Formats: sequence, structure tokens, C-alpha cells
Amino acid sequence: MFQIIILNLLLTLAYLAAAQNPVPQSNGDCPVGYTSSGDYCKPINQERANNSDVIEKRGVNCPPGYWRSGSGHCKQAWNSDTKAMTRSGTNCPTGYHRSGEYCKPIYSSKTRDHYAIEKVGNKCPTGFRAKGDYCERMWKSSSEALPRKSGSTCPSGYRSKGDYCVKF
Repeated sequence: MFQIIILNLLLTLAYLAAAQNPVPQSNGDCPVGYTSSGDYCKPINQERANNSDVIEKRGVNCPPGYWRSGSGHCKQAWNSDTKAMTRSGTNCPTGYHRSGEYCKPIYSSKTRDHYAIEKVGNKCPTGFRAKGDYCERMWKSSSEALPRKSGSTCPSGYRSKGDYCVKF
């Protein structure tokens, strides 16, 4: 039992150590602790950003475990281990279940294994495969990408490639 607790703790810490992806601006607004970069928002202080997840706000409320930050974002509460992503279409990607306007991981320790982004257009970026309304990262891929709205500019550290901003 103790080994399972330690393993889950290590997996959670590894997830928290991963860099927080930029999030799209909402009407030119960024969440608290973020600054604009292209048409996206990037953390001002990467070390602090690693401790909380930020997602776009959909609908009226943020998902449980998140609070409103700025006019169009939800930021993970400091004492919450809940992770979520905005839902695209009616279903959620593999490894997630539907929770209102959001998708939450079925197993919180496996969030990085099931990294998915919203699908834009007909194709997914390199390292991802199309699955419904999402592009799911392939199992052995370390590719990072963000959906790009038509005409928007990518944040620093990313380049435009079709309908996506791809990390270089």
C-alpha cells in the first residue's frame, strides 16, 4: 500500500513539474500571473505556473477545483489536485470523462499519458492522431501543440504550422 502511495505521489509530482502550456487570450485578457505572447497567454513566472493549471472558461462556471481568473479563464485552486480541459463537441478524449462543459481525467496520475488538444480543421499536428473532436498525442511522442484560431499569432517558443502552434 505504501509503495502505491509513493508511486502516485511521484507521478503527480512529475506532472506538476511539466511546463504549463500557453492558453488563448480571452477578449485580449490573460489570467492572473500570465502575460500576452502573440494571441496567447504565457506564465510570467514558470516556477509558480507549474503548480496550477489554467484552462479557457466555457459557459458560466469553472469546473470543480478551479476558480475564475480574468474574464475568460479558470485557474486550478492551489489546494486542488483536480485537472480539467475544455470540452470540444459532445464527447471527451480517451482517458477523460465529461463534466459539464469540461473533460476531467479518469485517472489523475495518468493525465500526461492522455495529453489531447482540440482538433482544428481536418488534420492533427505531427505526433498526434485524430480521435473525434480531439487530437490525441501518440503514445511515444513528446510533441507539444496548441490549437490556433484563424489569423492568430503563436506564442514565443511556438511556430505556426497549419491550424496549430507547434513547440520547437
